[in-house]
Amino acid sequence: MPDTDTRNMDVDQLVNLAGKTVMGTLNGLQSQKAQAEINRRLIEALNESRDSTNRYSEKLLFLTWALVFLTVVLTWFTFQTYKLQKIQSIPEQISQAQAISRAIELCSNSPELENSGLYDLSTGEPTPCSQVLNQYKK
Repeated sequence: MPDTDTRNMDVDQLVNLAGKTVMGTLNGLQSQKAQAEINRRLIEALNESRDSTNRYSEKLLFLTWALVFLTVVLTWFTFQTYKLQKIQSIPEQISQAQAISRAIELCSNSPELENSGLYDLSTGEPTPCSQVLNQYKK
């Protein structure tokens, strides 16, 4: 029987050939050769799987670090926006404090006035001087 080229066989042919285990015969030698080829293919497949898994893990690690970086950048921008918002509200706070100061001065001179220049935020109605003096006078 000629020497069998196991590298060109498909898996079913290799398994069939490996099943012929008569030691010390030509069939036994071909069976060992078939088993060795099956083992070689398994090792090759395992190595390819390991390499593929390593490449996949490296990509996932890169994506994880990219997400960490983007999270840090987003957090920084959010903090900067918060600081800018606080700074932008300062003129409005000053304006409100000046309006309250004017209302207190007006109401100190004329406590009977019904319109102090301030407005109740819940109703939109003018705030009377008596309420302004009760609320803001020290």
